[in-house]
Amino acid sequence: MNKRTHTILNDPELIENRDMWLDRLKNTFDGKYSGPFYLAGRTGHHCGSLAHPDQSDIFHNNPEQALEIGLEDLANQVESARENTSKLFIPFTMEADWYSVHFVDKIFGAEVFYNREQRQWYNHYLKNEIGTLCKPDLSCNETWIMAQNYAKAFMSFDVQLPILGMPVLSSALNISINLYGPEFLIAMLEDPEAAAHDIAVINEVIMELHDWYIQNIPQNRLQPTVSPWRTQPCGFGQLCGCSTHLVSCDLYREMIMPHDDALLAKYPHGGMIHLCGNHKHLIPLFASMPHLRSVQLNDLAADHLEAYVNGLREDQVIYFSPTANMSYEESLRISCGKRMVYIGEYPL
Repeated sequence: MNKRTHTILNDPELIENRDMWLDRLKNTFDGKYSGPFYLAGRTGHHCGSLAHPDQSDIFHNNPEQALEIGLEDLANQVESARENTSKLFIPFTMEADWYSVHFVDKIFGAEVFYNREQRQWYNHYLKNEIGTLCKPDLSCNETWIMAQNYAKAFMSFDVQLPILGMPVLSSALNISINLYGPEFLIAMLEDPEAAAHDIAVINEVIMELHDWYIQNIPQNRLQPTVSPWRTQPCGFGQLCGCSTHLVSCDLYREMIMPHDDALLAKYPHGGMIHLCGNHKHLIPLFASMPHLRSVQLNDLAADHLEAYVNGLREDQVIYFSPTANMSYEESLRISCGKRMVYIGEYPL
C-alpha cells in the first residue's frame, strides 16, 4: 500500500467524523435526533471482481492484492468526498460482492453462472426433493473460505477508516426460492413439513455465517450487505426480504417470521429488513417483530412509504430512496415526525 493511501485511510479527523455520524445515527434510532438523516456512502472498486468474471482471478486467488487496489481507489474517493462529510454521513466501505444475491446458493452447491449480456448472476435450481436439503460443511466450503480470506485480509491492513460490508447473506425465504424456484412456494402450501425442514437448514447456515463475522470483525468496522446505503449504528444486522411479497400473512407468520427474527436477534440491537416489492400486507407483522429495528425501502416498497409510516412501531426506522411515484418532497410531508434515513446526496 502506498504512503498516500495509508495516510488518508488513517486520517484521525475522518475517523472521528465517521464515529460522530455513527453516534448521530444511533440517536436517530433512539429517537433523540428528530431531523431527517442523510446517508450516501462510497465503496472502493477492485481491479476485477466476481461482478465481472473475466477479471476475477485476482479476487479469487489474491484477496490482499485485490484489497490493496480497492483501498487505493477508496482513498481517491475519500479525497473527492471530503468536503461533504460535514453535511451528511459518507461511510467509506469495502465489499466483496461474491456472486451477488446467489452467494449462499453457491455455498449450498447450486450451479451459479454469469449472464454477460444482462450483466447478472443466476443459478440453476437444485435437483433434490424439497425437504431433503443437507447442511453444507462450511469448514471446507470453497466459496465460504474465499469470503473469510477476504475479511481476514481486510483486517490485516493497517487502515482504520474503512468499514467491511458483508456479501449478500440474504434470508431463508429468498434462498429457498433461489434454490427451488416457484415449486418451493407450492411446497409451503402442499408439503409444509418438507418446506419447513429446508427453511430451517438454510437459516441455520445463514446465522452461522453471520456469527463468524460478528466474532471476527469489530462492531465499528462491520456492516451488512450494500454497506454504503444501508449503514446502521454499530451492532445491527440485516436480512433481505425481497420475496416476502410472494407469501400471505399466515405463511409469513408461521413459517418465515420466526427465522427472520431469530437471525436479527443474533445482533446486540436487532436489525434491518430490505424490502423492494409490495409488502404492505405484512406491515403489521413487521411491526410485531421484536428484533426488527428498521426497514429499507426502494422501488415499489418506497412508493408505499405512507403505509410504513402509519403502520410501523415508533422505534422502527425507515431507510428511504425516492422513486418516480414518491418524490423526496412528498416523502418529507408524509414522514413528518418519523425516524427517517434518506439514501443519496440531496441539496442540503
